[in-house]
Amino acid sequence: MNRIELSIFKGRAPRVHARNLPQEFGQTCANVDLSQGMLKPFYKPGDTKTLNTTAWRSIFPVKSGATFWMCSLQEANFVNVPVYNGAGRFIYTDGVRGMESNYALASNSGAETFGAADDAYYLGVPKPSAALTVTVMGAGDGVVGDSVSYFYTFITSWGYEGEPSDPTDNYDVEGGEYVKLENFEIPVPTGYNIVGIRIYRTSTASDDSGEFLFGSELMTGASDDYVTPAEITTAGDLWYDQDSVTSELTLASDLGEVIACENYIEPPSALDGLLALPNGCVAAFRVNEVYFSEPYIHYGYPDDYIVKTHFTIKAIGHYGTTVVVGTEGNPYTINGYDPQAVSSEKLPDPQSCLYSRGMVSGPSFVLYPSPDGLYMVSEEGNGLATKEIFTKEQWRTLLTTTTAYDKTVIGFFYDGKYYGFFEGSADGFIIDFTQNHYTTFSLPSGYLVYGGYLDIITDTLYLLVKIGSTYYIKAWEGDTTDSLVFTWKTKVFVTNYAFYSCAKVNGDLAVDSTGTGTIASTGTAVEGTGTSFTTELVAGGVIYNATLNEYREISSITDNDSLVLVSAFTSNVSAGAAFKYNSVTLNLYKDNVLFFTKALNSTEPFRLPSGKGREWEFEIKGDRKVYKLTVAQAMEDL
Repeated sequence: MNRIELSIFKGRAPRVHARNLPQEFGQTCANVDLSQGMLKPFYKPGDTKTLNTTAWRSIFPVKSGATFWMCSLQEANFVNVPVYNGAGRFIYTDGVRGMESNYALASNSGAETFGAADDAYYLGVPKPSAALTVTVMGAGDGVVGDSVSYFYTFITSWGYEGEPSDPTDNYDVEGGEYVKLENFEIPVPTGYNIVGIRIYRTSTASDDSGEFLFGSELMTGASDDYVTPAEITTAGDLWYDQDSVTSELTLASDLGEVIACENYIEPPSALDGLLALPNGCVAAFRVNEVYFSEPYIHYGYPDDYIVKTHFTIKAIGHYGTTVVVGTEGNPYTINGYDPQAVSSEKLPDPQSCLYSRGMVSGPSFVLYPSPDGLYMVSEEGNGLATKEIFTKEQWRTLLTTTTAYDKTVIGFFYDGKYYGFFEGSADGFIIDFTQNHYTTFSLPSGYLVYGGYLDIITDTLYLLVKIGSTYYIKAWEGDTTDSLVFTWKTKVFVTNYAFYSCAKVNGDLAVDSTGTGTIASTGTAVEGTGTSFTTELVAGGVIYNATLNEYREISSITDNDSLVLVSAFTSNVSAGAAFKYNSVTLNLYKDNVLFFTKALNSTEPFRLPSGKGREWEFEIKGDRKVYKLTVAQAMEDL
């Protein structure tokens, strides 16, 4: 092997031993964007919004011209309501109670730019607590004209109408008689913004099916569509079904349309998870039940649409109208195309869902972390999407601090990859399951991620980050002026006791910079005089001593005058020696030992120190793009 050339760079696949990896794969890969096949550092997160010291856990942008960042103390799910001119209307669940709000309510008409909703309504419309009381009034003529029954519904300011009350018994009404209705639930339930009551009636004279028809001629209050609770209260908590001209029962021909909301049942409390399906249905879950709304009726959840699982549900996702249910046992799929005929299937793989926020939905699949790897449920089939990347033990190690799987993953499907952030830390990973490799990342020191939101309109991944005691919303790679420092290390190249004498790196490299002071070293400790290490240098970069003509990688920076090296200079530096530095580093390992360190400050070829070996590894660290690495046994081989 006279020459090693790398012009395509890929991530890690630890399932394969470092000796047996394909040439383009790395055995170490951190903070590097590999989407273009080169080594490109990730940009640092960019500032979007400064919040406060409240321990927020979820964020959601409510947009109506301006943006209000809705924040929640719980893990919450949000869905925009598909209504015309909705003014930023949205619903959300957090395991406590489903709620609904809009931009004006949540932000106090724009007075606030972030925080918990200033005002919100309960999701759904309640069923009135009891049936009406019916009293037949007037002097009858002995001839039964109608047999009637009644119920009523509540209506909100947004026009939502809920499940009706229980029906009354049937009452025969003779000619010359009318009906008095009492026992309305007055005052109406609070928290729903109920503004009206609609009364429905059956009439065997007009509809032998016994269907309940809107009592349009009963609505003689301020609105033709409903009577207000105040009007009923003013009338003495009662209402009459009486023709205004004949004073008899309202004619059957004057009744309106058949009730449409008979199954618009208010969702239960403690609802969790929330999905908006392309057929207009909303899906959510509670314990081991999945609930589906009527299409485009996000507040009505018929009992017939509930699907039960054998295990406690952790998360739900979807592709198309297929809902994937991750549980503490087997996953399920639910065909939700027609909510009146939902069907479910318990999948045979015992792949439990580890984290409630680890599940992500893709265009034709759903992914979630299971004990064995990243599990995929898709149109094409089900299985481990990471089976070529991790063994079960390696996957468990990635997700473990002290106890198995004790890290909590917050997942996003972004740019065609799975992004996993470890909650409460600066660390995470990105899995490209189409290329069968992954990379890790570490955000700047002190960044602790607790949530996020993927905005598909702007294709921006927003992170909820705690720095010190303050929470911020920051955009992933939002600071295009400053980069993280990446690390990428090749596979182990095994040779027949060879000697590589030279190398060349092509990239956006820069010449060394001159330090502002002088240095002295003792072992791996470096002390500076007149230096500004914290602003000039980065860990992973290199410092150069002209006296020794040697580079050494910086392990950590203590303060402006002190830093620690990865390995010591070959001899101590005398006080007062000038130094140069660079942020891009090449490390050469020979037979598993660090053999040579150099700044990558030019695209010109350079010599490597002499010394034969059998196993060779090349590590690049930096904050600039690198396109190609070539190592050879002779200059002409470059």
